[in-house]
Amino acid sequence: MLERRSSIRFNAPFAVDLIAPESTQEASGVIKDVNYAGARIVLDNFLDKAIAESIFLFIRFPEDSLQLDGKVIWAKDLGDKREVGLSFVNINDADKGIIYNRIFKYYKQEFLQRWWQ
Repeated sequence: MLERRSSIRFNAPFAVDLIAPESTQEASGVIKDVNYAGARIVLDNFLDKAIAESIFLFIRFPEDSLQLDGKVIWAKDLGDKREVGLSFVNINDADKGIIYNRIFKYYKQEFLQRWWQ
């Protein structure tokens, strides 16, 4: 299978909240993997891809949270859960730095292992 990702994905299971502003739908879940361009998230409750193409994503770190704009690229049902692939929209360098710093801080082994592969 052809890999289309432009950067390394890190397994960093931070909690997340998603809000679809057009429909006010909300969902919570956990990041499966993440990089500066997007994330794969398993949601605890249903989020309709057709309604939620544009979303607000709140990544909850132990000491704070980070709000990002995103776009749902794909969605897949996993029984009573749903997995979604998100692309971050207009993410700035400071927010990219926050993501990588938190991965390094809380999942240092994962960061070092994946970075040097």
